[in-house]
Amino acid sequence: YAFAVFRDAAEAAEAREALDGLAAHNGAWVIRARESSTSAAPAKALAPHPTGEDPPLGAQLFPPSLNTAERAEAVARHCRALRIEPPSEGTSDAAAVAAIKDAYRAAPRAEVPAAGAPLPAVLADAALRELRRTRWPPVVQRSGMRTVQYLVLYCGKPNPGYEALAAMCGDILAWVEPAYPCSMVAVTKGFSGSPHIDHQDVRYQYAASFGDFAGGGGLCVESTADPSRVFYVDTRNRVARVDGRSVHWVRGYAGERYSLIFFATHPSAALPLGEAFDDAWAPSGAKGSE
Repeated sequence: YAFAVFRDAAEAAEAREALDGLAAHNGAWVIRARESSTSAAPAKALAPHPTGEDPPLGAQLFPPSLNTAERAEAVARHCRALRIEPPSEGTSDAAAVAAIKDAYRAAPRAEVPAAGAPLPAVLADAALRELRRTRWPPVVQRSGMRTVQYLVLYCGKPNPGYEALAAMCGDILAWVEPAYPCSMVAVTKGFSGSPHIDHQDVRYQYAASFGDFAGGGGLCVESTADPSRVFYVDTRNRVARVDGRSVHWVRGYAGERYSLIFFATHPSAALPLGEAFDDAWAPSGAKGSE
């Protein structure tokens, strides 16, 4: 026997109808598909981040997901910006971390309003329609994030069951930057808070969001050049070029929010770390319409 988990009840019903009574091995045995009387408990989702709020300062500065080297680099970066004595090699960073937090509490980091390039309405509307009818996988594909759903699509490879969603993403990327060496697209529903860096990225990424949300929902990205500044980027029905190798998170909001993140991971596509938000960038499609 075998157990199978489906994306939703409708898909499970379709599978039962297709499989139940199916003969195999020239009729030597017959498949019987039945709904299990018990079901595995889903992983407990983290609660959405409060509307209009950012994660605690410590999580913004030093996300728990940072590895040892990344944390050390973050401490050194903030020490340089604030002219704080960095910890000596091989010693605890506790005193420096406390001094960094105290400095930003006394003089909060500057928020820099920013916005991505507006998507053509035909692309934005098509994206929202497709995202709303997406049948999400039964398991969130990235752990440790405050998100209702998280799905990864692969560029240049089959995405069984998500062909229409992948085609929609391809249409957006063709308008944004046709030559972008995209490896994967992260597709989310209800993502909020969750400060992190994208360890696998090798160059800038593209971020867009869709839906009916209010009170927040912008993408917050720590400036690469000056970590005492944080870009607050409006991505709703827009596309922004940001560097996911800088700490970033989503401000809490109320309502329905979806996002698409196009990113590259192949070493051949590597570029040096750039400024967290590229305000000089313009999409290829917009240039063509000028």
